[in-house]
Amino acid sequence: MRAGRDGVTELIAGHVIGAGHFALDEAPERVADMGIRILHADRDAVAALQARWIEAEISEDRGALRALMSDDIAIWPDDAAPVRGIDAVLAATQGPFPIRSVEISDVGMQGGPVHAWKTARFTTQFDNDGETVTIHGRHLWLLRRESGAWKLAGLSWEIER
Repeated sequence: MRAGRDGVTELIAGHVIGAGHFALDEAPERVADMGIRILHADRDAVAALQARWIEAEISEDRGALRALMSDDIAIWPDDAAPVRGIDAVLAATQGPFPIRSVEISDVGMQGGPVHAWKTARFTTQFDNDGETVTIHGRHLWLLRRESGAWKLAGLSWEIER
């Protein structure tokens, strides 16, 4: 489904992008909404970053996660104090259980040439000594372009209880 100015959703890179966006063929070089622009290639790059992030979380590849973050990244967990700096964030996000899977839905993305933001719902399954633990929630990613590549600069999430 494509979005138009009427606020219908569209499917980009396998993810549903929130209401209020323009269809890809309406603006061949930029997707715009109320003066906020994000290139189609940037949407694809952010979707690829999300896929690499999930792969790194599941494989517990802290080096790959580090490569996706800005040095001054900050996180705002829903149940703890904010954490700033890449080493502190890596330590704070080391989970107690291995991640089995992450499913992302209801993705929304906006931004411009330097900054972008992404919202989504997630379902994460963990392995707790052979028992599956499932959590559901929402997250907000703040992204910044650094040396031509998108990096995660901020992350906040909320777990549904």
